This record gives sequence, C-alpha cells and structure tokens, in this order.
Amino acid sequence: MDDQRNSKKPRRSIAERFALAELEAEGYEVLDKGWPDFLAYKDGKIRLVEVKQNTDQIRPEQRRMAEILESLGFPVEIKRYEVAGVYRPNRRQANREYLARLARSR
Repeated sequence: MDDQRNSKKPRRSIAERFALAELEAEGYEVLDKGWPDFLAYKDGKIRLVEVKQNTDQIRPEQRRMAEILESLGFPVEIKRYEVAGVYRPNRRQANREYLARLARSR
C-alpha cells in the first residue's frame, strides 16, 4: 500500500498531476523544487535570494533553477551566514523538549 503521508514527495492533487503530464508531454522541463527562499520586491525591482548557513550546500535542483532564472535575466543571490553557537536540535529532540515544556505548563 502506497502511504503518501510518509513519502518525502509532496502530495499532488489530481489536477496538478494532469497539468504536470500535459506540460511534460509538450516538452517542458517542469521544476517545482529549488526555488529561491525569498523574492524581495522594492520600487518595481525584484531580488531572488537563496539563504545558506555555515556549510549548507546548494542542491542540484536549486542550481538548475538558478541557471534557468539567470538565463531569463533574473539573477539569484546566494547569501551565506555563519551561525556559530546556535543550538539546533533535531526534530525528534525538539518535539521531546516541546512536549516536556507543555507538560510543565499544565
């Protein structure tokens, strides 16, 4: 049984699946991943910004998206930030800590 809830791929509606099949049948390369993190707009101009911290790497789909956007005249900025000493628990640890705080607050 295919359980889409546990799948890493986002669920697509039937309409999205039809649209995707149609675009691909017409020969389009369809990208739904890799978009820059931010589109900033000011005074009729936009900036496309991908944010990475420390040793985060650009994923292949992000690189491909940037190539396409730049070929269309939309440069993509890569902003790197050194984030030292910031505690980033993994999701399981964060959930345990959240539940512990919740239990203490009751």
